Amino acid sequence: MPEQPFIHLAPKDAHRTGIASYADTLHAALSKYAPSLSLIRVDASEFLRDLSCFPKRAIVWAELGVNEGETFRALRHQKRLRPDFKRFITIHDSPRFVHSPFEWLENFDTSLWRRVSRRAFNLAFEPLVLRATLQHDDEFICLTTLGGTMLQERLSRLLWRRTTVHFLPHVLYCDEPFPKRPQQLHKPARLGFFGFITPNKGLHLLIDAAVSLKQAQREAQIPHLIIRGRASASYAAYLEEQKQKVQQAELTSWVQFGDFIPDQELPLFLSEIDFLALPYDAPPVIAASGVLQWARTCGVPVVASATPAFSSLITHNRDGILIPSAEFATWEDFYIALSTQNLVINAFESGIDACQRESSWQSVSEKVQRILGA
Repeated sequence: MPEQPFIHLAPKDAHRTGIASYADTLHAALSKYAPSLSLIRVDASEFLRDLSCFPKRAIVWAELGVNEGETFRALRHQKRLRPDFKRFITIHDSPRFVHSPFEWLENFDTSLWRRVSRRAFNLAFEPLVLRATLQHDDEFICLTTLGGTMLQERLSRLLWRRTTVHFLPHVLYCDEPFPKRPQQLHKPARLGFFGFITPNKGLHLLIDAAVSLKQAQREAQIPHLIIRGRASASYAAYLEEQKQKVQQAELTSWVQFGDFIPDQELPLFLSEIDFLALPYDAPPVIAASGVLQWARTCGVPVVASATPAFSSLITHNRDGILIPSAEFATWEDFYIALSTQNLVINAFESGIDACQRESSWQSVSEKVQRILGA
């Protein structure tokens, strides 16, 4: 059977975006379990540089997020010069993915009025930009069923036609056999948090819950918080504020801060915690969480805010725990339950096993091939 040219268009800088790590992992899975595909991994600049050299009627599998303006503009340019490609576009932050055709507008600084101006421009001209960028036979991929529904509705409204949207589970970050999962809670329990640190990731909720218990002289109910990640310059003050809270409340024995963790070190980090915390705010988009999928790869249960995205990805008390509100008091309640050892970590094993089967390298690779042949 001849190999099918498969151009995987995605960012490559994993220090800038989690989509790069996702794309690297999907590429590795397809390399192993989809040998009929002739894989070509490129970022936007490489894609445009080699555009004229790619085989005719190649497949383009693109990864698009809210920060991937370069990839979006590369697809627009490709439509004009090489419309023979068949495209499958993964939307990581459904239903938003439209970017300005002008790079200078995307490069505005972080001031509020500039961001508002950029967003207003995109909204005003979104239907025109979308029609200039999309090909009539483009098919879309979403990593959550809820995101797929929202994307379908948005595209139908903007394009006045029905488009094809497929669901593809977020691939696990390593192939089987999976890392050995923890079997018993530590004493005190260990709660982990990692990734790019921004206010909407809710780190302050974890810190404020610990501070409240400390002030109530209930230190025995505070878990050991292990926080690994870094903040961009825009959010450095936020991260420093959380560290100051810990210092002022004399919580340094319970809360440990560390730098960003490279992917190859994440299995060790996850093996040393009991739960992974995802205290996120509800964003205006629906995105699968790479952090959640790292936990599932290593068999670690998650405790997450009950946002629409997490509620569509996590079954409460089966493969994780959902916290009903974005208030630190609800995290305080979770800390108390954790301290009494009423949470049995093995209770999540069958649920996590099911998630692992759905998102394994082989399973996701088979689903990709079915999508391509649909």
